[in-house]
Amino acid sequence: MKGGKTRGIPLPAVVVQHLDRYVTQYLPTEVEEITPDTFFFWSTYGQRRQGLVRRPMEGKNIWRLCKTYGRLIDYSMLKPHDLRHGVAMEVYE
Repeated sequence: MKGGKTRGIPLPAVVVQHLDRYVTQYLPTEVEEITPDTFFFWSTYGQRRQGLVRRPMEGKNIWRLCKTYGRLIDYSMLKPHDLRHGVAMEVYE
């Protein structure tokens, strides 16, 4: 949502195909029931006193992934907005 408006984006058929496979094959292994309110992406990480923890992915997880993988590709300033912009440009083309 931007400026109080919901904006739709066209998704290439291959993206819809992968998302459908994710929802039908992988997501049921994470949650018991899939509803419109079900979180889509999950994160697993270790916590000192609790061991491995599974929680819905949050913004800080995305930032952490950008930082980690940005270093691997020698682009340490990678931000979630860069990914959003890159995907938007691919879809636009």
